Amino acid sequence: MPTNALTNPLVLPILGLLTEGPLHGYGLYTALRDRYENLSVRRSTVYTLLDRLAEAGWVDLSEEPPPCPFTITTGGSRALADGVARQIVEAPLGPSEPFLTAVAYLGILAPDQASDLLRRRLELTRDRIARLEQALATRPVRELHMLEVHYLVSTLHCDADWLEGTTHRIDDGDLPWPPPAEANPN
Repeated sequence: MPTNALTNPLVLPILGLLTEGPLHGYGLYTALRDRYENLSVRRSTVYTLLDRLAEAGWVDLSEEPPPCPFTITTGGSRALADGVARQIVEAPLGPSEPFLTAVAYLGILAPDQASDLLRRRLELTRDRIARLEQALATRPVRELHMLEVHYLVSTLHCDADWLEGTTHRIDDGDLPWPPPAEANPN
């Protein structure tokens, strides 16, 4: 499997769903469709990805009678954790689908790593806010012609508030976290 396999928007959700428990292909397809309404999910794509993930050693196919469930492997858990960490920092700022998917599986990371990554995203968000506010302040353009930028700044402020609050909750132990064995199965 190519090293950029986690760039497929369905791979992280598939691995994440398998951390919750074994599922057969159609069960994964149904869960993806139900939980990730913004993602384009086709059954054939799910089965193709499962084959590739199995070839890479990220998932195993059970020996049970059909329909055989898939389980995540240690390598798959590592790939999920790496993908979550990468997307927390690298996903487009604002409420992007890659960021929301990564947040959904934040619990696969250790609390201190999750907090550090959210703090890094908070810094990036604040930097973007500062640049946008500076641009608004120095350009003599009517607000009406820059409404989209004002909207983006407002949205980014909300994101920064959420990131800061969630980071504090993790650091203070106020956000329940799964035990390490549960967070990193297999």
